[in-house]
Amino acid sequence: MPASRAPLPSQETSQFDPRSTLLLAQAELGMTADEFKRTKIGLYLLGVAEQDAREALDGLRSVKPTDTEAIIELQNKAALAQRFSDWLDEAINIGRAAEQQIHEQEQPD
Repeated sequence: MPASRAPLPSQETSQFDPRSTLLLAQAELGMTADEFKRTKIGLYLLGVAEQDAREALDGLRSVKPTDTEAIIELQNKAALAQRFSDWLDEAINIGRAAEQQIHEQEQPD
């Protein structure tokens, strides 16, 4: 379970410059992606992606080395499955970094 996060300022209650607005949007997206990964559909999709990657890697172990088309197809299947998880993790990491920057901006000098 992730650590409790400090609340973010809302766009309605605060005046932001474009950089701060971007940081807020990134932070909110990261929190949404983090929450999505724990939902039933998020867990299901991550499981399907993991299974697809595992099946593709298993296929690579048995494909003929001269079957270039099959090798490319299996490599692409494995890569796409991994990228799905990577995209979510990237959104989460960008969001956490944005949260940190927002909280640093709020600190008195």
